[in-house]
Amino acid sequence: MTIIITDEDVKRLLPMRDCIEAMRVAFRDLAIGAAVNRPRMRYLARHPDPERKYLANVHVGAVPSYGIACVRAGSQVIRPPSVANDRRLYENPQAFNWGIVILYSIETAEPLALMHEFQLSGMRVGATTAVAIDQIARADAATLGDRQAGALCAGSRRTRASGPTRQCVQSERRASRCLRP
Repeated sequence: MTIIITDEDVKRLLPMRDCIEAMRVAFRDLAIGAAVNRPRMRYLARHPDPERKYLANVHVGAVPSYGIACVRAGSQVIRPPSVANDRRLYENPQAFNWGIVILYSIETAEPLALMHEFQLSGMRVGATTAVAIDQIARADAATLGDRQAGALCAGSRRTRASGPTRQCVQSERRASRCLRP
């Protein structure tokens, strides 16, 4: 039976430690050639407002150690970069990413879960950062440099149960600043 998992469910039920461990397993599977991680596909479509575009963002993959295959599909309305604006602006009617994740059983091919992906996406990025830090940081490291922004940076800060005591953040739009956990 397929279950529905909301952003609120993810906040309440998925500890960051479990998310980090899931990413470790996924990367192990990828390293031995078992996992599937296809490049994302994005496309733009005409919007009724000529100043805006519809953006779709699709990812697919599988982690055999968990017996799971996945399709992630995001849906956005954006204002593309222009002379007045150097990056795309998300302009959904609500400040929300209308993406979903569908988890399938590799064994039976049945859909196991439909999940909102907004909360999970930030946690996934943070967990990926935690796994990378674990693999490459010196044991005596005390400062973490992070160039991510917004929810992605916040996700990374939530990953550190131990390790660096200070995080230096450099943003192209804001001055560098150091944060304490």
